[in-house]
Amino acid sequence: NDHYNIECLIHSIPIVLEKCGNVKFIIKGAGPLESQLRNLANELGVREHVHFVGLVSHPEVAQYLAAADIYVSTPFIDSTSVSLLEAMACGLAPIVTDIRGNREWIENGTNGLLFQPRNSAALAEKIIQLIENEGTRKRFGERCIRIAKQRASWENCVDRMEAIYQSLL
Repeated sequence: NDHYNIECLIHSIPIVLEKCGNVKFIIKGAGPLESQLRNLANELGVREHVHFVGLVSHPEVAQYLAAADIYVSTPFIDSTSVSLLEAMACGLAPIVTDIRGNREWIENGTNGLLFQPRNSAALAEKIIQLIENEGTRKRFGERCIRIAKQRASWENCVDRMEAIYQSLL
């Protein structure tokens, strides 16, 4: 079972593209389900909008985050996600599953959006909402940077955050 639930994101893509045509999705990470996910993107006719980048080095992560507008995370197994903290430190507007680990960092409508795990229609709606509202994206991003800076000092990921800040300077 894929607790990362990337399938949910891929199922949301056709809905997003119906409303907003010029969107690219970058999917980071590698695993046994990658070929299934590629096939799913093909079946849904969205393959040319999805870029599977596999496992990437730390400096590359920073580059992808710097190039992105929105960060999406779909897992339904609970834990604090280091990649969410990295995205926040980079000022991305996050859309993440409504699970305890994410609620510790994201307040729905204040510094990001929460959606019910496995609900690709709800995810698509949130993605469209942020694509269409640049002001909201910027506001969420600025708040995320502030929260990451304030709270990362007592999280164990300070070194990783600093590495990202450095690579973006």
